[in-house]
Amino acid sequence: MEKSETSLILFVKIKKQNMLVWEYERSDNIKRISEFIDAIKIKSTLHALKEGGEIFNRQLVTIQVLYVSNIQEKMFSIWIGLDEENRGIIDSSKILKFLKSQGINLTSEHDIREFLEVFDRNNKNGLNQEEFFVLIIIVKQILVELLDINAVQSLFEEVYGIPWKSLSSIDVNSLKKILTEVR
Repeated sequence: MEKSETSLILFVKIKKQNMLVWEYERSDNIKRISEFIDAIKIKSTLHALKEGGEIFNRQLVTIQVLYVSNIQEKMFSIWIGLDEENRGIIDSSKILKFLKSQGINLTSEHDIREFLEVFDRNNKNGLNQEEFFVLIIIVKQILVELLDINAVQSLFEEVYGIPWKSLSSIDVNSLKKILTEVR
């Protein structure tokens, strides 16, 4: 085998290995971007719920009542499955399991507490049926709908202090702050 043939074979092998590494890094980057977008969706939705307060919560309860019967039955069966002791309240550990089963992974204790505070209207460290149904509506919105630009703008400006429209885009410090908040 000549030197040029050996070089060509080595080149092809190295190129294949590099392509595998690039493909892995690409899929890892896509996963991280998806996680980042999901985190922004969650944060902006929670911020909108906090800002809307009781009025927004009442609107969601009304929406839930207007759902067709098969959706209401599905929501009720989820409730029954989680409220095994028939206490009328689902504790945070069961809610966390439900959220994970829906693809919402809250990792830090602070994120879990912050998420549940929005829905726990009476500070009982759990959710009653009405509160849980509102949670289901919001979870489905987070998973199905695109980013709500108004909610994200409010999150950036009011919570993170980052102007939505500026001459320069988000600077490194602002991006670092956002990444720290959503992790």
